[in-house]
Amino acid sequence: MEVFEIVDEITPATVADSLKALDEAVDGNEIKIRLPYNGGGSVEAAIWLIEAIKETKASVIVEVDRYVISAAAFIFFWFCIYPESHVEAKTTGQPAIVVYHRPRMIIDNHLAFLNDLNEQAEEWEALKEFTEIFDKLFEYLIAACGYTAANENIYEYNHCELKHQLRHVRDGYYSNQDFVMPA
Repeated sequence: MEVFEIVDEITPATVADSLKALDEAVDGNEIKIRLPYNGGGSVEAAIWLIEAIKETKASVIVEVDRYVISAAAFIFFWFCIYPESHVEAKTTGQPAIVVYHRPRMIIDNHLAFLNDLNEQAEEWEALKEFTEIFDKLFEYLIAACGYTAANENIYEYNHCELKHQLRHVRDGYYSNQDFVMPA
């Protein structure tokens, strides 16, 4: 089995060897993509890796260790929500934390989410495309956690109006906050 560790960050450079091996694989090959201690990085490189994993002839394990954030979490959750017969998404057997949030860019040391930009910003189109992909995956993910339309209802309790815990999770995500989940 070939093992590729993508530590710290998802970038075109850190996924390059994995992409090459996935592309050149033949039936019977086994490839493990390990994402230990990964803080995320490039959404575009994450999408390249997902597409290469989907298209490869090899059997693939996407394995997380300790924590994965942002683009790395996107890769892991992708194969949890959209399973492929030749791909297994798992942990090393130790608990891991997955931190998922909407795509963002750093502009002059400031975080920019899609709702911070307007259509005239040069980053708008790419960020809009990535945000739509992340949001769609999030909707499937939160549904897998038990979210339904009924969770939108306000709960009346002792003259108070309370929100369901999954509505808070959903509201937080769409307010550009992190969604944290053990794996």
